[in-house]
Amino acid sequence: MSWAHEWHPVAEDDLRRMHWREAARVDAAVQRLAESGQGRVEPVRAERNLYRLRVSRSVVIFARDSASRTIRVWRVFKA
Repeated sequence: MSWAHEWHPVAEDDLRRMHWREAARVDAAVQRLAESGQGRVEPVRAERNLYRLRVSRSVVIFARDSASRTIRVWRVFKA
């Protein structure tokens, strides 16, 4: 069963500042994660519900809300 995904405005700005090809890879990876759960996901050590998704040369920081089955993307960084 797939999850919904939401982009925080700061993460949207992060994505806009990236080269369009890398931004497209990141967007596709987030969609794939939401639809099938596939992706290179690691927990962020300091936070309980924060995760890191590695995509090519980028890192996506996101949270999972199990109650609403939503992935909330907070930031996107160059790795």
